[in-house]
Amino acid sequence: MIPRYVDRGGEQTICHPVRFEKARVRAHFLHADGARLAALCAQCFTASSGGRIAVRPAAPITALVVAEIGRAASTVEPDRGIGWTSEIDVGFWVPVFVRDTARGGEHFAWYHPYLFVDSEYAVASGRESFGFHKMLGTFEIPAALDSAQPISVDTMVVHPRGARGAVKRLIDVRRLDASAGDDRAGEDDRALFGRLGALLPGLSGSVAGGLSGFEAPMIFLKQFRAISDGKRACYQAIVEAPARLATLGAMGRLRGRYEVEIQAYESHPIARELGLRAGRSSPLASVHADFDFVMDVGRELWRAGAEGDRHHPGPGARVSPARREATSWPTGASPVDRRGRALRIGDESRR
Repeated sequence: MIPRYVDRGGEQTICHPVRFEKARVRAHFLHADGARLAALCAQCFTASSGGRIAVRPAAPITALVVAEIGRAASTVEPDRGIGWTSEIDVGFWVPVFVRDTARGGEHFAWYHPYLFVDSEYAVASGRESFGFHKMLGTFEIPAALDSAQPISVDTMVVHPRGARGAVKRLIDVRRLDASAGDDRAGEDDRALFGRLGALLPGLSGSVAGGLSGFEAPMIFLKQFRAISDGKRACYQAIVEAPARLATLGAMGRLRGRYEVEIQAYESHPIARELGLRAGRSSPLASVHADFDFVMDVGRELWRAGAEGDRHHPGPGARVSPARREATSWPTGASPVDRRGRALRIGDESRR
């Protein structure tokens, strides 16, 4: 039986499910190297579980998502009556397919390798309750969606190796002036979301259905370092939880053209790990949406040491060539969707 959580004063984790209201989201979809994404998924999920849970990219895409959340509060008493917080959340979302090799079946989910927030509560609750890879950051986000002012993210980094940590600029998102060369300028919102639905299997059907009842499954590597050995985990599991749409407001494409710039640091090799273009890159598409949602309870897909776990190598372990071939793409190969159709992204992603 799972023991009851011991609550006391000074807690920074709140009991979930958690309802998030007045969320304003801007998302920039970036072309990524499929082999790099596959290697990251294999390291964090497939290798850790000894191949039990196989995770692979659904498309060579990563979304940079900028979310401003007006109110976040527990839906469960007594935490529901305690109070609420606001939150800024900027992170990278990777669309993946998840397969339980013992039980069979494959489904779509989102993986968040890097997330930056402005609230200690968001860091503690996200990491401890779900396994979100959240870090504190400071942000500059213009109020107007179409503002010419950039969005920026600063956080504590270490660079070069062995140096003292310091807060430095990590991410910039800039709006560029629209020009005749912007071949998406005349694209309407329905066409844009239809194009995204074709690229991302998890969105197809939901867009056509008006997003009624939409939910976004999210997958995490949840782990805590062992007190006896900092290189090992006293708890390590692959878990999954859905973000369920509650209400949907305005949504559409972000007008104008944008560029994203990601700095490279020893402690934050984001572009290298996610297979993103070094320096500045142009998004495939940029969209916005206003909505409320609930981060619901989840489930364990695999846990180290649980009954049936016949292989627990820990993070970074080697995967057999057969399993690696089944969960990644050869360099230069095209990914396929769940129907086996090749997903191709044009050269418009490259400047």
